[in-house]
Amino acid sequence: MKLAHGVLFAVLAAASPAAAQDGLSDREVVTALERAGLAPEDSSDDTGQSWTATVRTPNGAEVTAFVRPYDCSDATGLCRAFTIFANFSTPGGVPDELKEAVNTYNDTHVRGRAYALSEQLGVDYLMIADGSARTEYLVRRLGEYGTVLDDFLAVMREALPEE
Repeated sequence: MKLAHGVLFAVLAAASPAAAQDGLSDREVVTALERAGLAPEDSSDDTGQSWTATVRTPNGAEVTAFVRPYDCSDATGLCRAFTIFANFSTPGGVPDELKEAVNTYNDTHVRGRAYALSEQLGVDYLMIADGSARTEYLVRRLGEYGTVLDDFLAVMREALPEE
């Protein structure tokens, strides 16, 4: 009976969440950005760690994007969630057509969330990297962001009145 209990405890300990590294370090994030074909630059400021990188979309656009970590542990320095996002200036404010297009994008696209700020439009993409979903997962998601940008830009272009 003692052997069975010992085996059970060993299995439970190996399967516990504490056994898996929870999140990614800054170095692992930089490695994932590089492996996704992005050249990250540190853009940390008083709001925290972040990186910028130029994303080339499948349609050939080059867009500066930002990667920011969330859900970080002070104890381990690891972060479990990341967003990659890009903002586009709309001097003079966001026209109503584009505000409606943000809603259209969000209603019709699963990947990425569009938003409108006072003089900017943007689209972000959330990535969760905990447990076994680690660097490889982040590389794949970062690689998808160019398509997210193309989809977003197509919806915005379609909403603008022709001149």
